[in-house]
Amino acid sequence: MILCRSEVSLLISMLLLYLISILNSSEAVPSSQIVQQLEHRLLNSYDKSVIPKRTVEEGVGVTLDLALNQIIDVNKRAQTMTAVIWVRQYWNDHRLRWNSSKYDDVKFIVTQASYLWLPDITLYNNAKDDYNIDKESYHSLTISSDGNISRYFPTIYKSSCKLDVCTLKLGSWSYNIIEMNLFTAGNGDISSFIGNGEWTLQGMPSQRHETTFRCCPHPYVFLTYDIHIKRRSLYYVLNCFMPCLIMMALTILSFYLPSETGERMGVGITVLLSLSIIQLILSDSLPPTSEVPLIVVYYGLTMLNIFMSLVFSCIVLTLYHHSAHPLPRWLRTVVCKWGATMMRMQQEWIKIEEKRKQLERKEKSSSDDMVAKGAVVNWMPPMSLPSHAHAPTTELINGQIPDEHSSETENDYLLSKKYHEEEKAEILREEWRFASRVINKFFMWIVILAIMSNAFYVILKAPRGNFILN
Repeated sequence: MILCRSEVSLLISMLLLYLISILNSSEAVPSSQIVQQLEHRLLNSYDKSVIPKRTVEEGVGVTLDLALNQIIDVNKRAQTMTAVIWVRQYWNDHRLRWNSSKYDDVKFIVTQASYLWLPDITLYNNAKDDYNIDKESYHSLTISSDGNISRYFPTIYKSSCKLDVCTLKLGSWSYNIIEMNLFTAGNGDISSFIGNGEWTLQGMPSQRHETTFRCCPHPYVFLTYDIHIKRRSLYYVLNCFMPCLIMMALTILSFYLPSETGERMGVGITVLLSLSIIQLILSDSLPPTSEVPLIVVYYGLTMLNIFMSLVFSCIVLTLYHHSAHPLPRWLRTVVCKWGATMMRMQQEWIKIEEKRKQLERKEKSSSDDMVAKGAVVNWMPPMSLPSHAHAPTTELINGQIPDEHSSETENDYLLSKKYHEEEKAEILREEWRFASRVINKFFMWIVILAIMSNAFYVILKAPRGNFILN
């Protein structure tokens, strides 16, 4: 009897081991088969052309999230931006729900996006001629047991762009707000952004908008993502701003060139031509728009300053090489007296006045000597223009008989008069040259103030931080 009980216990143990092995074999069913069975059940009667609306009045809620990964190119002339964007879309499809406990606790499955209904979110301001939204359905998506769908895929967007703000305008092309309601997950994600050598990323705010088109009675929803970028300034400071400053320095130095060299106009014209060439090279990368970039404004002001310096040089050279005519009274007063005092050049004018007075005294003493010797001279006004048409003559005193001595005296006077006239002409030319030097210095300060004011204007108009060398 005891042996029978032991045999029974042995049989029971073997039976238990067999059952355990069977259970283990059933748990070892591959998970891929379970997922395949689940996917087959979900998609067997699924129609991807039907929008997953629960009710007629309630549209499908789709949440959009964009992540900026890289800025490939910013075409400033065409005003377009090409960027790599990671698109994230979230919505719920009530037809794709299952009880995870019946499928070995499978809560998520990954399947191809082309098998399901997909929101037709399109880039409204697309600037890419070969843009194809069907390419985005080649990627996979994730379905959870409660019907929530998460779709992630990378894409390349080429959109219209201003100089500092590039806007991505996305929305449904076919469904209005009653069919599909679009929401934003927040501002664009820039945590995975790859740095660009020319541009720095400032931010990517997003906004939700509703608008009505004249073709359709119901409003449409679209989202805008504004990509705020700022140009790195080091390249343009070295290649655009510094040459402009060097040319302005050459313009200022041209005022220090002596007027008798004849190279002042050549320097100004050379600088103007050089600046024009640089501006032509720069214009190839700038958009032909009414919104003038700040660098173009600065170059325009610089060209205006160089043109002013050329006009000033023409005036200075005209005065410097003026003939030996007396200075007009207003020019003598305004330039040689007031202007010389303001430019701190009054000592030079005082020396010229002393030379003038000495020459007048010499002429006066020479004529007195002639009178003392018996000759009366037709006196010319002081500092008048020397004229060969009205040659000085002498007349003897009434009752005096001309002799050899009086003839020698007359010849001495004519020689002295000729010498004095040459000295007069030289002093008159010196006065004109002095007036040109005073006006030259005054024009130089006008150009310097214009250059400084232009530079301050550009710095004040530039966005904050643009002059940081990065």
